[in-house]
Amino acid sequence: MTQRNEPTVGNGTSAFDFTGMFSSKKGKTPEQLMNDALAGFTQAQANLETAQAAIASQKADHEAEIEKRQRLLATAEESHSRLERIKGRFADLLA
Repeated sequence: MTQRNEPTVGNGTSAFDFTGMFSSKKGKTPEQLMNDALAGFTQAQANLETAQAAIASQKADHEAEIEKRQRLLATAEESHSRLERIKGRFADLLA
């Protein structure tokens, strides 16, 4: 008879090896857990402030672009209106 080689998971342990799951591990103290949680909240607040500053910067850039385009639009509307009046005068002249 031939011997079968079953695949293993991880570092050579079988897929059904649960002994590591029940080993006793020393956990963190409540103070360490609290400090970790507070550090997480502090980092989250810093990330929010960074994101808010980036959004404010983008908003200012977009507002400046809008103002620039509004000036260009006003110039284009003025030119269009002037050319429309000139077109009407030519039509009257050629009629």
